[in-house]
Amino acid sequence: MTTPLVDINDLDDPMDDEEEYDAFTAWLTLDEEAQRLDNDTAGVMEMRVAPSTRSGYLGRNITFMVWLFDRRLKYGAILEPTLLPKLEDAYNLDRTIRTKKGKPSKKREHLRNVCRESLVSIVQSEESTVPVKLERLSFEIFTRYLGSFKKTVKTKKPTPTDGEDADAAVTIAVQGEAEVRLAPSSYDGACSALAHLFIESFISRDENEVTKDLWTRLSRYKKGMRRKGAQQKGELGLSLAEGKKPLPFAAYKLLARILFESDKPEHVAAHTFLILEWNLIARAEFVVDVKIDAIYFQNDAIMIDMGKTKTDQDGTKNIDHPWHLYANNHCPYICPVLAIARLLINNPIILAGQCDLFEGSGQYDRLNKILGEVVSHDDHIESFAALGIPSTDFGTHSIRKGAVTHISTGTTSCPPISSICLRANWALPGVTGRYIKYENAGDQFVGRCVSGLPRLDKEFAASPAYFDFSSLSRSEREQKDHQINGWIKDRMPEEAQSNDKVFLLFKMCIASIGYHRQFLEENLHSMSNLRSSIFMLETMPLQDCVTVKYPWNSTVDTPDFTGIPADILIIAKFESVMQKMEEMEAKLCARFEDTLRRELDERKVGGNPSDNSHMADITNMWKSVMETLKSNNNNVNKSGSGDDDDDGGNYAVTELFHDESEDAIEIPDSIDDGTSDQLVRAHTKRQLKRRKFTVGFHHNKFNILPAMWRYPKGMTLIHLINLWLIGAVDDNVPPLGELEPLHFKHFDSGGRKYSQYMQVMTLVEKFGRERNVWLESSRNWDGKSVTVLWSAIWQDMYPYMRTKTTKEIADPNKSDNSHMADITNMWKSVMETLKSNNNNVNKSGSGDDDDDGGNYAVTELFHDESEDAIEIPDSIDDGTSDQLVRAHTKRQLKRRKFTVGFHHNKFNILPAMWRYPKGMTLIHLINLWLIGAVDDNVPPLGELEPLHFKHFDSGGRKYSQYMQVMTLVEKFGRERNVWLESSRNWDGKSVTVLWSAIWQDMYPYMRTKTTKEIADPNNPEQVVQSVSYRKSRSGQISARTVYNKLGEAGVLEGNKARKRQKR
Repeated sequence: MTTPLVDINDLDDPMDDEEEYDAFTAWLTLDEEAQRLDNDTAGVMEMRVAPSTRSGYLGRNITFMVWLFDRRLKYGAILEPTLLPKLEDAYNLDRTIRTKKGKPSKKREHLRNVCRESLVSIVQSEESTVPVKLERLSFEIFTRYLGSFKKTVKTKKPTPTDGEDADAAVTIAVQGEAEVRLAPSSYDGACSALAHLFIESFISRDENEVTKDLWTRLSRYKKGMRRKGAQQKGELGLSLAEGKKPLPFAAYKLLARILFESDKPEHVAAHTFLILEWNLIARAEFVVDVKIDAIYFQNDAIMIDMGKTKTDQDGTKNIDHPWHLYANNHCPYICPVLAIARLLINNPIILAGQCDLFEGSGQYDRLNKILGEVVSHDDHIESFAALGIPSTDFGTHSIRKGAVTHISTGTTSCPPISSICLRANWALPGVTGRYIKYENAGDQFVGRCVSGLPRLDKEFAASPAYFDFSSLSRSEREQKDHQINGWIKDRMPEEAQSNDKVFLLFKMCIASIGYHRQFLEENLHSMSNLRSSIFMLETMPLQDCVTVKYPWNSTVDTPDFTGIPADILIIAKFESVMQKMEEMEAKLCARFEDTLRRELDERKVGGNPSDNSHMADITNMWKSVMETLKSNNNNVNKSGSGDDDDDGGNYAVTELFHDESEDAIEIPDSIDDGTSDQLVRAHTKRQLKRRKFTVGFHHNKFNILPAMWRYPKGMTLIHLINLWLIGAVDDNVPPLGELEPLHFKHFDSGGRKYSQYMQVMTLVEKFGRERNVWLESSRNWDGKSVTVLWSAIWQDMYPYMRTKTTKEIADPNKSDNSHMADITNMWKSVMETLKSNNNNVNKSGSGDDDDDGGNYAVTELFHDESEDAIEIPDSIDDGTSDQLVRAHTKRQLKRRKFTVGFHHNKFNILPAMWRYPKGMTLIHLINLWLIGAVDDNVPPLGELEPLHFKHFDSGGRKYSQYMQVMTLVEKFGRERNVWLESSRNWDGKSVTVLWSAIWQDMYPYMRTKTTKEIADPNNPEQVVQSVSYRKSRSGQISARTVYNKLGEAGVLEGNKARKRQKR
């Protein structure tokens, strides 16, 4: 049965009667349902107009209401009478507001807020809620409002004043300035906003004669206004162009290169945004809303589903009509595949579908601002102006205009205009729109042209970079394919590993990274956070299998070619024929040469084959050459690394103490950041090649000293001076005076002996200065100067070197040589063992035969030399054991991966010009902390000490902050059972598993908080704070920001301790 509806007024007391109470409850439930459905209907009605468009209409109508209010003495009847008192109060509040300089504020926020509230609160059945009496709005009133749409421009051309010529088109404001009308789009926008207000106010355009006259004459007014504006600009010599200029292709490549080579983290997303907007020929609003699930790879192109656009608000027009994006390996700066790859490896959270491709809200304004700042920057503004795009004429729409201009008129062989219009979502005129539809071939051709591939060259037919195993057997191909797939999936978020569409896209992106690896190494800024990505820190397995093919040399693994026009196919055929002709020519030449040689030999042309009289001369010449080679080889071995140096070793000392910080290069101010960074990286590589020392991992730390090196037994004063000032270069031991006590902790507990030696050397330095034989620069010490030193101070040190000696004299008649045979046998056994170990080391190489594609390299990186110690039998004498230890140490030194340089007055494993990457995110920090950057000679940061960073991180403050963040990462990792105890086991796979598992734990500390201060309309002195988390870009938040948020949350123990101290 249906419960009868009861009027609430008929209920005396609902609690007294159970039936009446149930009816009352049912009535309330139905009323709540009706309210909910009405709200849903209102939301649907609002979606008739896009939110951004509605916001634009609202702003223009607010401006119109403010204009009416300022002239309320004449047009007050147009506004709702009950609204006028509220507007007066708001107006008075605005007059009391002052700027920081004490001047009256021009924002008029209170007045505009009242207008906004009245416009959004219109109710159909209540006439009093309509703020503007549109039925009274005449053509004359509205055109007077439109007549105020003017701006002041500077002009040098003489113009008539109103007094000189009553019909003048230009009004002079002051000398050198003139008032001109705004662009036609401003008038169109105001008229569209007024039409929207008519609809929202439920008033028809034919409401009465006044409204009919308004809309009839308004269209004619706009036509005359366009001509009037053109006349004004013509008289002043101003450009008649409206909107932003198209971005020329050369300027597009320059802008892409600047963003590509930049060290700013936000420029990674800006670069991808630029490339996508150009290639899609799409509006910027659509590009910023692209989702990872709308992107996939098919054949040889990236496919992007368009979804809703400006001309397709329902999102149904482009169903099953994906846009094609093609790789441009010819110019990596503008390659769409590489651009997407850079974005994904920089923020792999995108792969899991947890955020948009461009993470965060307000991305349109943010990216537009970034591009504008680059174009208008002092370092680039002249370059862009020279290429035809002044900074004042650039906007995001310039990119779309430039792309269309490039593909439609850039060459003499362009895609059909219909395909271009369909790509740009432009309606085809007339009957063509009903008969010309989308097809893949047309869009594929447009995609190849807009990618920037050379249209009239064979490179136009290039495939994307991909893994090619066609030369292997079937089983080997399956094995290699499984290997690379596993390696990539292990470095993807767990949520994305099962998404085949995303994986295939990411695999092609990684192939592009591998193909352009050298280009990235040379052109990425040294401070770019992309260098901290796991895919840049690790060596990609099977990278030599990444290739690019063409139709004439394709294999079974090559993706199917699409979008290639007939003329390029003809060029491809010619290229294939040319290759076959070259192969045929080579075969014919080889065959002719063999035939000629055989015929000549058969005819014994050139000498009698049986006559060997000349062999003796050849043999003698061969022996002479071999002796010369041996002699040269011996000379090379004797000369070492300073053959041409006459100083007998001084050159080696100079190289040993080559201060990399003093060898800095000067970068002219006129050089842009990308070029200067390339110069710095090339200079750093040259410095790394000159380094003389290596670094190994032992006793849980990276150390320059060999694992088994110790202070020499019975080290004399002269030995100490030698080691302290010169070191033992052949043993990879730098001057001890340039090291720190921590380098000796593994055998000198607390650095006690090192401290004693330091005190002795302090006295040596004192005496040396008194004798004028002490050298200020440590790089100048060599054998000669050290000898001069100890010879000069010997008399000063002699009183401290005399000892009392008690001798026990053995019986000279007794001797025992019975142990010599045992020692000889043991020596032979040890030598055989050493040879066997040496062969094993040589065979192990650097991990070429390992199937894990990089795990072996990690093992070698953390090869603990202290665990690789050899056991010396007690029966071996000291001399023999020392030889064994030295031979073993040499093998360990060969396996070392890092080098040590001298800079900032210390030996340091880090390059002199290395710094923390700018904008380093949490993922980048985890990568560098646990894996490091081997190619840049940067070991895992977690294995270093603060002193390694002192030359650029004062007091190791940032390092300490990063350590606290990583302590929390370790805590969460242990709770999630993904933390590895041994540092040598970390690789790309395990690091990806780590941050994927702890992301939900760290997420609360990675959200940005935006606070807006809004004045209370009822009390201007009171400020209301509005907090918003919607602008969060957690995947791009810097590690430094994460540290600050952890401190604010009181999570860091160090922060708690400091707070207690302050109290």
